[in-house]
Amino acid sequence: LTATPDAAHGFYKWIVTDADQVEHVSYEPTLRWQLDGPITCTPVYSSSRWVTKNGSAEGSGTAESPFATLAQALAVAQPGDTIRFGAGTFEVADDVALSDAKRIVGNGCTGADATILLPLTTATTGAFVLSGDGAGMSDLVVSGAKVRSVIANAGAVVRNCVIRNSDPNWSGSGREGAAASASGGTIVDCVITNNRNTTTVIRYGGGVRISNGGLVDRCVIADNDN
Repeated sequence: LTATPDAAHGFYKWIVTDADQVEHVSYEPTLRWQLDGPITCTPVYSSSRWVTKNGSAEGSGTAESPFATLAQALAVAQPGDTIRFGAGTFEVADDVALSDAKRIVGNGCTGADATILLPLTTATTGAFVLSGDGAGMSDLVVSGAKVRSVIANAGAVVRNCVIRNSDPNWSGSGREGAAASASGGTIVDCVITNNRNTTTVIRYGGGVRISNGGLVDRCVIADNDN
């Protein structure tokens, strides 16, 4: 089963009640379940908060009255909400901590309709730090970060993204993986390319760091450098 929300809503989670009346939760839009008896499947939807190039500071975050910045959307986003970007290039002024099953979804990674996020932060952790079940990013490009671009902590999923042109200049050790870190989370179906690690102490590479049971699957990791 696949949950398909309209433009005003985002997928939050499936609630599955099995034959023993035990509830299970899945945060993946496509539900796969091995049947050993009757079950009840209920999709739960939440709000979509829109950010587009023609958005404004006075916008309400709907598709008809979008925000201009990610910060506006994050300020009002509730648990389970989806922040949807239109096509174009968007500067992201601050580091972003995403939790409570919130998701950032772009318009795609290629062509004129791609969503490209340009992190401006110099935070020592990462430009986008995702934590907890249901937190995620998908269908966008993260480009040019001066810190690690994306960190997927336990439960979080980064899917179908391009992570490129990161060039952090860290001053301490333990800064491996300039582009992305799967620290208990999952990075899947992504392209990770042309990232560099120019830390002044210990260099472990410009690609991906995997730790704490993290998973990197079906990704293209190429042309990253120390």
